[in-house]
Amino acid sequence: SRIEETYHAMVPNRPFNYSFLDEDFDKLYKSEDRFMTIFSIFASVGILIGCLGLYGLAAFMAEQRMKEVGIRKVLGATGATILVLLTYDFMKLVVISFVAALPVAYYGMDKWLESYPYREDINPLIFGITGIAVIGIAAMSVGYQAVRASKANPVESLRAQ
Repeated sequence: SRIEETYHAMVPNRPFNYSFLDEDFDKLYKSEDRFMTIFSIFASVGILIGCLGLYGLAAFMAEQRMKEVGIRKVLGATGATILVLLTYDFMKLVVISFVAALPVAYYGMDKWLESYPYREDINPLIFGITGIAVIGIAAMSVGYQAVRASKANPVESLRAQ
């Protein structure tokens, strides 16, 4: 109240407007928090849809290669060999797509971070952790179908038309 009285004494015909600095910063970053929440939800839904698609594709491929898996098992292939056989093609495609997406992601992050006055540099470790996470998610999505195909009875798969 003393500051307001002093202000009116110095500048009588202007209104006294004040705010707290922490509230001003909160207003500035509230939109960023909202953007982060919305982006996280859409990214999670996108990852879920991608995993479901990868799971469906793995189920289709395992069904298509069931006779091949049965023949390999009859000839002495282990479960681990069949697991590698079925997951190798998927992992190769996942790694290629990740490497293709790296420059686009770097460019997008760089442009987004340019809008901030106190900019943080992009750490390459983020891309390494993301790559490991992508490979892990793909391995879990495909792995179940590969394990199921490797544990199937070879006689049943060879007898089926």
